[in-house]
Amino acid sequence: RMLAAGTIARVDDAYEVLMRGMLQLPGYLEQLYHGQQDIPLVLLPLLNDLRALQDAELLTESAFFNPDLSVSSPDARQGPGQSPWDAPTTGRKMRPGYLVALLGFIRNEDVDRNLQTLQSVINRMEQASLCAKPAQLWWIADGIVASLFDGGLEPTVAVKILLGRLDQQIKRVIREGEESLEAIPPNELIKNLLYYVAQSNSQAHNVQVIKHAFHLDVSLPDEHVLNRAKEDLYGFNSNLIGNISEQIREELFAIKDALDIAIHSKNGSTDGMEPVLGHMHNVADALGMLGLPKFRKLIHEHSQFLRPIIESKGTLEDDDVMRIAGAMLYVESSLYDLSAPNLDTDRPDATLPDVEYRQMIKATVEEILNDFKIIKDAINRFHDAPEDHDNLKLLLHKVHGIKGTAQMLRYPDQVNLMNAVESYISNEWSNEHQIPDQFALERLADAITGIEYFFESIAEKSVAPELGLQIAEQSLIALGYPPRKTLASRVAASVEAPKPKPARTSSAVIRVIDGKTGKETLHTIGVPAVASQVDDSELTTQFVQPDDVDDELVKVFLSEAEDVLNKIENDIVSWQRDSGDTKPLQKLIRSFHTLKGAGRIIGATSFGLLSWSIEELLRKVAEGPARPTEEMFVLLKHVTDSLRYLTAEMQGQAAAEPEADIQTLITTAREMRLVV
Repeated sequence: RMLAAGTIARVDDAYEVLMRGMLQLPGYLEQLYHGQQDIPLVLLPLLNDLRALQDAELLTESAFFNPDLSVSSPDARQGPGQSPWDAPTTGRKMRPGYLVALLGFIRNEDVDRNLQTLQSVINRMEQASLCAKPAQLWWIADGIVASLFDGGLEPTVAVKILLGRLDQQIKRVIREGEESLEAIPPNELIKNLLYYVAQSNSQAHNVQVIKHAFHLDVSLPDEHVLNRAKEDLYGFNSNLIGNISEQIREELFAIKDALDIAIHSKNGSTDGMEPVLGHMHNVADALGMLGLPKFRKLIHEHSQFLRPIIESKGTLEDDDVMRIAGAMLYVESSLYDLSAPNLDTDRPDATLPDVEYRQMIKATVEEILNDFKIIKDAINRFHDAPEDHDNLKLLLHKVHGIKGTAQMLRYPDQVNLMNAVESYISNEWSNEHQIPDQFALERLADAITGIEYFFESIAEKSVAPELGLQIAEQSLIALGYPPRKTLASRVAASVEAPKPKPARTSSAVIRVIDGKTGKETLHTIGVPAVASQVDDSELTTQFVQPDDVDDELVKVFLSEAEDVLNKIENDIVSWQRDSGDTKPLQKLIRSFHTLKGAGRIIGATSFGLLSWSIEELLRKVAEGPARPTEEMFVLLKHVTDSLRYLTAEMQGQAAAEPEADIQTLITTAREMRLVV
């Protein structure tokens, strides 16, 4: 309306902001449509640009913070008889102390003592309150002071101003009674106080109670979530972004073509290059419309450099052309980031730039989805004509291909699901003229569709892709082909819900140390001790000494193994405390390498293979960007227990049987190595 009325001074800026809004708003609505969390803060820069053009007051983050102010303070902290005076009398007696403490806190004098005084006054006001709204105010204010006291909240100017406004409410209670706060509640003050409680990192009990009561942990997204939502704002509107990006690339091609002609055919002459300035202007406008000010500035700077040379019919040097062309290529390659999916896959290496890697992943996922269409068509044709086994061969070929691709993308659960699908089709449909019944067809269709949904949901950035995997797993179980589970799945299952135990299972309570905080927690984990084959040989814990190994060599081995295991346990603790420290990791690799070699020399096959499997796992961790998980530390705990059991057995000593058998530990280490 203002553009139509001619009342906006910065018309070009207004058009640019409107175009940016036309791009961002559909993306924002797409996020909601796909079930993503509603984070209106991502629109704050756009809204403030729109408001600035209208000379309106800019918004702050708190404008998007709308907690439920109907929440009451805990009942245990309210009611009569908790204070010898009523609220006005309490305020009158306590307010002078509050003002003195507030002044000292603002001046940064004797901060702890003054904060204690402020908290004492607030607590007395809360105890004297008989009305819900004042009690709520003092309760939340107590959380602010507690956060300041333990360093969970910075004493910013804004926080100090809020504490000053709290004094105004004490004055209101003295003059008008606390009923005045009930009749005209200070909701804006309460909201602002809650906003800072939400930002507090305090672990104080009352602060945590307030956060839980008002659901503050989800009211304001953290910086990581907010940045991800900003990136997705364009990703959801990828078709539109793709079209605009293509137009920009065409303009960039025209610029590079003109530069190439100037340097190779005209000896640097800029005669006839006037259209280049127009192309650069178009590119800069489009980049501004996409909300990419850094790239727009880059194009604008090079346009400003070229303009006087072109207008004066000057000559371009080779270095000038190379610099401009390099900037154009940089902008062009960065455009692919806007429409490429941001898939949550662990990169096996860093040899490809991020942009090219995402393009490769996008193309791979598209191929997977095309193969799923072929699979579903083949199933339908096979059902209609079971005698035509060409459809069955095609079906198995595509299933096997998707399984291999999922393994390349490091999706172990999806590999296991596709493996179960492949086994079912191979075993149940391979008999000639066998027609699957309706139940089997439906379950197989559900399994395939569930896995397909996983890849669709990731490519489209939808939520809860794991739902498709759950449906696929349940369908395969109904068919009698349960997928083999990764260690992560087994741990989750053992924690979430107790299931009937197999013939032999084991569980343990493991102490896990947080690498950042040093806090210790206990985890109950179940590791199934299933029989499996490792290197086509059945492993046992029994040690049979070879004829060519004398007793002295075994004694040396046992003595060395004891020392090495002690070092291993110490290094595991050090690594848990700081998983980013590579020194303990390298020590662990050397220790398990030592045990592997020594175990093989004396014929302790199980001991050597188990040590080798952990050495290989740790080397894989050391090679890549991945850091160890809690599951890995749990595995290391089981491994050290088992190695100690083996050494005790070699010495003929009685020892408690380990909580997980050797084969399970080796298999688990192998599975972890595949996904690290």
